[in-house]
Amino acid sequence: MPKFTIEEAQKLLIHREFVRNLGVIAHIDHGKSTLTDSLLAASGLLADKIAGEARATDTRDDEQERGITIKTTGISLVHELNKQTYLVNLQDTPGHVDFSGEVTSALRVVDGALVVVDAVEGVMVQTEVVTQQALAERVRPVLIINKVDRLITEMRMTPENAYEQFKKIISDFNLLVETYAPPEFKKIWRVDPREGTVAFGSAIHRFGLTIPALADIWHEKTGQPKDKLIKNLWMKNNFVNGVLKPTYEIYEKAEENDTASLKKVAEQLELRLDEGVWLEPPKRIAKALLEKWLPVEKAVLDMVANFCPSPIEAQKYRFKSFWTGDFESAEGKGLLSCDSNAPVMISISKMIPGRAKRIIAMGRVFSGTVKAGQKITALLPGYKPGSKERTFTTNIQQVSMLMGAKAEKVDFIPAGNIVALQGLRGATASSTITSLDTVLPFKALSYAVEPVVTIAIEAKSPSELPKLAEGLQLMELVDPSLKTKVNEETGEFLLSGTGELHLEIAVKDLQDLQKIEVTQSEPIVVFRESVAGESSHQALAKSPNKHNRLWVRAAPLEKDVIKLIEAGTIHQYTDRKEMGQILRDQAGWDVKVGRKVLGMGPAENDPNFYIDSTKGVQYLREVKDYLIQGFRWAAKEGPLCGEPFFGIKFSLEDVKLHEDPVHRGAGQTMPVSRRACFGAVLLASPILLEPVYKVQVQVPEQYLGNVFKVLTKRRGRVIDTQKREGTPLNVIIAEVPVSESFGITTDLRSETSGFAFSQMVFDHWEKVPGDPTKEEELGGGIARKFVMETRKRKGFHNPNPPKPEDYYDKL
Repeated sequence: MPKFTIEEAQKLLIHREFVRNLGVIAHIDHGKSTLTDSLLAASGLLADKIAGEARATDTRDDEQERGITIKTTGISLVHELNKQTYLVNLQDTPGHVDFSGEVTSALRVVDGALVVVDAVEGVMVQTEVVTQQALAERVRPVLIINKVDRLITEMRMTPENAYEQFKKIISDFNLLVETYAPPEFKKIWRVDPREGTVAFGSAIHRFGLTIPALADIWHEKTGQPKDKLIKNLWMKNNFVNGVLKPTYEIYEKAEENDTASLKKVAEQLELRLDEGVWLEPPKRIAKALLEKWLPVEKAVLDMVANFCPSPIEAQKYRFKSFWTGDFESAEGKGLLSCDSNAPVMISISKMIPGRAKRIIAMGRVFSGTVKAGQKITALLPGYKPGSKERTFTTNIQQVSMLMGAKAEKVDFIPAGNIVALQGLRGATASSTITSLDTVLPFKALSYAVEPVVTIAIEAKSPSELPKLAEGLQLMELVDPSLKTKVNEETGEFLLSGTGELHLEIAVKDLQDLQKIEVTQSEPIVVFRESVAGESSHQALAKSPNKHNRLWVRAAPLEKDVIKLIEAGTIHQYTDRKEMGQILRDQAGWDVKVGRKVLGMGPAENDPNFYIDSTKGVQYLREVKDYLIQGFRWAAKEGPLCGEPFFGIKFSLEDVKLHEDPVHRGAGQTMPVSRRACFGAVLLASPILLEPVYKVQVQVPEQYLGNVFKVLTKRRGRVIDTQKREGTPLNVIIAEVPVSESFGITTDLRSETSGFAFSQMVFDHWEKVPGDPTKEEELGGGIARKFVMETRKRKGFHNPNPPKPEDYYDKL
């Protein structure tokens, strides 16, 4: 594979049929970054001697120290296949669930996903999460079963059992494809070793193969037809004898320090190594043999070139998931055809901090050609076509290609490629960049995890308070999975993230970026407020001047509707006629009700509805926006303990407004809308929801009881226990409330002598046991306890939650 320069790479950008935008995704520690090293070494971007150990795409010091990927890193490399040169724009993503937002950002800009699965552990919880994210973005997956050496040297699995393990992993992965892929791709995106969409190998030893590649080797030796060889090679006896047994022999002879036997294996496979290699230790010789016989970079990149689509092919079907504009328009045709001469349309997926606090915007050029100095319009999330809000115009200062930790300056980037832009101050992730004055923007990114853990942060020195405030804004800009807020009662800065590690890294980045020292509180869990039933009667609320009245009811929002919102099928900016049809067809709503959704809140994609059920109300159109703002104000901080609403449907049933506009302004109608929503919730059996983690624990069988004990102590619920065939390991699937999860990893390891390996991912919101409106000993339970603790922490004057009569008025 050739070495290349940026100048040569830029020439390849133009030939989009030979461009492959690839994301490398996996569960933590399944070998993504090690595999990426091998690909870079083959492209001349990394020395062969350190490939597999350097983890070159882990560009941060803490990534190298911890041995995990924290931030997505982009890099471009080239690959030759059938005398044609391919440009592969690669995104190496994190595997730890706390950094799933990085995976989401990467998947918007790629068309293919290389899913890496550990041969021993198989499909794990984060494998499912990232594969689901990829399929939601209509990104085609291919599979590599990595760490095959573990089956031989660690598990001592027989070749026959190893073959069965491979079949199980492929079956489990195809089940994910059939479950989460769009209907038209459920069958054709299944992976099959005979087609070449599955590779097997060991990234650390730079060894890998696909069945078609192996068939090519045997075809040259025997002259047998390739089709027949491909069919036969995946049969159990043939695969065991022709592939696994020679591989096993190389590893076993290396462990026995038997150089003479390794020479015989080399002769049998007709492999020639440099004489100097035979003077190396046997394990080095084994690695050289495996790499010479079946190099992993060729197996993987051949698979990527053959099966991951080009931008021209992918853009014909990908836009259905994140652009709802007119495909007959100039911009629509340009997007579908990946036309480099069409208007510029770029989706910004990530903001990267650069030197001197400069922010680099990473995105995908879907149409047009972007150049330095070009005048563009930035459309921020929430922009409405034709509006002058949430948009600005500027000139692009610099256009670059991402090459690891560096952004290499280039003259231009055409459609179908990944770009890094400077000069977009004010833009955010999910922004749309265009050369047009106005256009329908791309849908915002939908993140798979939620910020469910919060810490309070203070600057050690009061003089550094402005730098702390600025730093938190920057942190939220470069990582949308983080949320920042100022507690108005206490003046504390609150930082919310997806887990303890996510927050630990965020605090470190904040201190490094702003050159300040901060103190932080213990982790705090984020809750949601909801209702168990419908309001017992209408909640009447009067405005502060008593001249305006609202009657509102609250009820639980149906689960089918919540799923539609979480999937991005409907959102705040969905056309109301279209929303009515979707809610009728997929949730059984009356189409007229669906069309009268005033708003969603507190954010544009949060699952709470404010519905106009009134008839013939005078002046309602004039104050509608104020009423929606009041609803969002309520939804942001509910009456129980100031936590956001989740899954509530508010029905505005009647409104009486003062005839004089002076008496029905924002200062009167926003508070009354908020008050009416609070009253309706308190009349509808309010409940508290807590975030729940899905926990996957891998542990030897003799420690199962110890794991169950730890889970039970923490209000955990075991969902399933699976035996890993051919290994001593069991996998426990459980659910644990986030509030009980702090320190669980340490407990599991101490109870199992260090043998338990766990991974947690946010799964859903669940009702906290008890009734928060009752005293703790009279049925309030944990719910009442959490409400009172939260109210005290937030500085409420009364630690007890309010009563319905505190928020609904009488005629």
